[in-house]
Amino acid sequence: MTVIDTHSHFLPPAVIDILREGGYPHARVEDRDGAGTWIVCTRGLQFPLTPLFDDVGAKLEWMDERGIDVSLTSISAPLFLYELDVERLDELCRQVNDAAAELSGQSDGRLVGMATVPITEPELAARELRRACGALGLKGVEIGTSVGEMMLDDPSPIRSMPPRRNSARRSSCTRTCTCWDLRRCPGSNASSS
Repeated sequence: MTVIDTHSHFLPPAVIDILREGGYPHARVEDRDGAGTWIVCTRGLQFPLTPLFDDVGAKLEWMDERGIDVSLTSISAPLFLYELDVERLDELCRQVNDAAAELSGQSDGRLVGMATVPITEPELAARELRRACGALGLKGVEIGTSVGEMMLDDPSPIRSMPPRRNSARRSSCTRTCTCWDLRRCPGSNASSS
């Protein structure tokens, strides 16, 4: 039986650089004396930045220790960075997807990359999805369920994204949505405190 981890994340240097520079208002990199480097998000999520986020050898060793054959890897939520200006977000998505393809290529097929796209611009998202799942060979796309405070089911223009959805259908690309703030997810029983 093949064991597949469907919830595995990576953080390429391009994302870490933005967080270190203070270029993203909702998260930062924090160096803690004796505790290493941490990602600290404004909504309370914090986690240590370990080699498992970008070191193929460390990730494969970790997987072997747990009997995991394949990991489906995606950008670590909530770091989709949708609030960046469009040009910077588009470039960052390309860098993230290039890094995902590189990790996949170095892993002998054990790390399967998921793309990220600039969801705030449907045509750019569709173009990047085609590139990521075509030329780069990524196997799907992960999107967050919100952009800032706006949920994807909001009846505003962000919801009108048929080019992206149609591109995903045409490419047979797997699509996942990640809701990282359970207080805002439909059907969640998480408290708001």
